[in-house]
Amino acid sequence: MTISLLTRVTCSVCSFKSEQPVITRTNILGGSTALDTRPPGTVQSTINNCSIQVCPNCGYCCHNLTQEYAQAAEIIASRTYQTQLKSPDYPELANWFLCHAMIQKQAGDIAQAGWASLQAAWVCDDANNDKAAQKIRQQAAALFQKAIAKGENIDKEPITKDVILIDIYRRCGDFDAAGKICANALRQKSTGIQVKLVEYEHQLLRKQDKGCHTLEEAIKVISVC
Repeated sequence: MTISLLTRVTCSVCSFKSEQPVITRTNILGGSTALDTRPPGTVQSTINNCSIQVCPNCGYCCHNLTQEYAQAAEIIASRTYQTQLKSPDYPELANWFLCHAMIQKQAGDIAQAGWASLQAAWVCDDANNDKAAQKIRQQAAALFQKAIAKGENIDKEPITKDVILIDIYRRCGDFDAAGKICANALRQKSTGIQVKLVEYEHQLLRKQDKGCHTLEEAIKVISVC
């Protein structure tokens, strides 16, 4: 059960005051986290709608409109941002996350820009917009790769960066990229649940499976191996 309420927020970019949703409590009952870290069940839709705020005056998209980002006003005013904000190719909520990703990327928060992009892909999944979801996953993967190269951590235990990247590439059908990361991870000769998750991803890659799979599914397979 998720409980949300409206609160009056002042936009840090244009100072416009508006009512914005915030989550006060959420309990996830049943289901299992996906291998790309997506929370289970239909709760994700509620979390998405409450975890991003949009200024109705200037179009600033952020988890909290009071948060300030360098050059945010300039980015928001750009044609690229405004085109994304109103793009008919994506669900409205996905556009909001993608706009927030633009701001985070410009601010140097590359990993967080990757997470915002991945959340946009989840929104497209819910809307059965596979083409958009695939394109956004490619963007998310590129951002995560850049973040990792900078030394940023994207692990969300027990799901490591390798599993996250493999899963993103697998879900968008880039089996070559997923396979290279998978092979490299398996060469590390690590132990524990993390390597077992990589081995599970390897099984999915051999089947060229692009579907969503969960930790629960992986653990069931792992437990009988």
